[in-house]
Amino acid sequence: MNPEECEPIRKERTWVYPWIGILFGIAVGIFIGHPLSMLAQNFYNSIISSAPIDILGAFSHSFHLHMWPMLLIFGVFGGVVWGFIGFILQRLRESRLRLDAAHRQLLKQTRYLNTYLTVSSMVAQCLDPHELLEAVLNVVMETVSAEGASVLLLDEDQANFQFYSIEGPAKPVLMSATFPADQGIAGSLVQTQRSEVIKDVPQDPRFFGKIDSQYGFSTRNMIAIPLTAGEEKIGVMEVLNKLGGEPFTDEERLLLDSIAEEIAFAIRNARIFEYVVNSYCKQRQGETSCKGCKRPLRSWTPCVKYLEKSL
Repeated sequence: MNPEECEPIRKERTWVYPWIGILFGIAVGIFIGHPLSMLAQNFYNSIISSAPIDILGAFSHSFHLHMWPMLLIFGVFGGVVWGFIGFILQRLRESRLRLDAAHRQLLKQTRYLNTYLTVSSMVAQCLDPHELLEAVLNVVMETVSAEGASVLLLDEDQANFQFYSIEGPAKPVLMSATFPADQGIAGSLVQTQRSEVIKDVPQDPRFFGKIDSQYGFSTRNMIAIPLTAGEEKIGVMEVLNKLGGEPFTDEERLLLDSIAEEIAFAIRNARIFEYVVNSYCKQRQGETSCKGCKRPLRSWTPCVKYLEKSL
């Protein structure tokens, strides 16, 4: 990360530090430095002449009109000294802000890396695609602070989207919803195969508002990621409504991009193995039998759920 790009440095007006130092130095030089010099001179004269020290007179004398050149010198000197101190404080503060921003960025990147590793582990271990996507969407929502998330899958003819997995307040009503694959932001992304951050969804001309109006859900902003396994279009993952009213960022979009392909392949592989189970194991041998099988169910990891039924 480039330290010059740290946001907090722009937000905090560190440039005022030298100016405050200059103004403070001028005031100190005029109202403290010069009167004290006059007092020191008066004290020196009193020692030589044995005259009493006139403190009030020394201070009032320092502000006479004929003393303005000395006042100017003391003011300039104080402004230079304290302006330099203010400049040093400015640089120290900016360095601290850069370090804080870099630390926050490092924590964010660590959290994103942990999310990626967590999702990869889930993809490798979880056998049921519904359970996998439920867990993945919850992890994603927590990482990017989203209100909801969903996976829309294309049907066999790639003519319609169906909500395959949903997490968030709209889950009870949207699981049965479908809409044409050539409509909405999801339909556009399937065609372009490019992820997007949409900051104001209702104002986007591609927005398919029928889903929101029909099911009473309000979509404000989103990250939409196409799911593609190789060249096969699987569907779209959408992460909805950033908590706190802020928009999603490109950083968060790139995080979802990094895990979208794994999710797409997991869904495709689950479909393939489900087809294998249905066409071979369940029809040829029986759903709960492994007896006499040349390639038993235990050698097919995604079929373990059927093996468990036979035990």
